Amino acid sequence: AAADPLSFILKIRQSLLAAQRGGKSSFYLNVYDGRRLTEADFTGKGAKRIIYDNRPTQVTELDVRRKLLAGYTASERADTDPRRESTLRMYFSGEAQMMPVKLEAGFMLGTLTATLAKQCRTGESCLLGLQD
Repeated sequence: AAADPLSFILKIRQSLLAAQRGGKSSFYLNVYDGRRLTEADFTGKGAKRIIYDNRPTQVTELDVRRKLLAGYTASERADTDPRRESTLRMYFSGEAQMMPVKLEAGFMLGTLTATLAKQCRTGESCLLGLQD
């Protein structure tokens, strides 16, 4: 029942929508990368407004923590302290698409942020990595 890393984001979106429709605020998914099995625990933080694409945008905030289940070496387990590991925060657009528009993760010296730069429509050149 574990997802591969490529389909993982699709399963997150599906599970978030199902949780919202079922009145639940949390869910979990397993991901398997060919060697390691990891459980990702998701906790919905509700609706929030963030600045995205230079304007206030309504999003759904989701916090993610992980549990190492199988396939990890002893040194990988020793290097992971669940109490000190930072939470990944995901922001999904409010429309029916539920697109992940922003990710934030804390690190020793600050916060790493990734923001969706552009959505490609079917047939657009950006799907092929071409610049417009």
